[in-house]
Order: sequence, then structure tokens, then C-alpha cells
Amino acid sequence: MARRGLRMIPWLGAAALAGMALAAPARAAEPTAAQLAQALSDYDGQGAVLPDDLRAIACEGSAEEPTEYNCRWQQHRGREWSGYSTWLALEADRWTVIEDPLPEPEGRNPQLEKDAAPE
Repeated sequence: MARRGLRMIPWLGAAALAGMALAAPARAAEPTAAQLAQALSDYDGQGAVLPDDLRAIACEGSAEEPTEYNCRWQQHRGREWSGYSTWLALEADRWTVIEDPLPEPEGRNPQLEKDAAPE
């Protein structure tokens, strides 16, 4: 009887892990360039934004609101890449800008630099 109980332990562990995976769906960490471009284009006053004009997208989820993300990115304007940030909401696989996008302060932003492609 003891041997049979030991053989059940791996199955119980696997079942527990499967249950945890189903109970906690993965949250999207950040929008793709195309999704961010669409959200910015839809937002009042932004005009058309192309995915190729965006890079170094990095978002951090909110502890208070699981559908809201504080996002930073670089956007090509004219001849330069400039840093921006705003809050986005994710609802049904659609990203929406919920605050005015603001330029990042002058200076180095390590989060933007780590994901940026070399020019």
C-alpha cells in the first residue's frame, strides 16, 4: 500500500501545477509596436503613429489596478528618437491610452536604453 501511495505523489504534484496555471492567467507585459501605435493614433491629438516609429517599449503593471500599465517608449520624430511615457489600459486584447503621453525628462533612462536597438 505504501508503494502505491508513493507512485501517486508525482501525479498529485502535476495536477497541482496544472491547476495553478489555469487559476493565474499570464498578463501581457507590454503592447507590441503595432498595438501601441494604434492606441496612440486613437488618442486625441496624437495623429497617425506608425509602428516603425516606436521602439524600446517597456511597461510595468499597476499593483492597484491589474488592467493598467505605466509604459515608456521611444518615438521617432523628425530626425531624433525621443522618450515618452503614459498610462495604458488593456481590455479584451486592446490597449487604450488613459493619460496624456508626456516626454521623458532629459537625461539617461536605463529602461529605454536596455531595449533600444543601436542606431
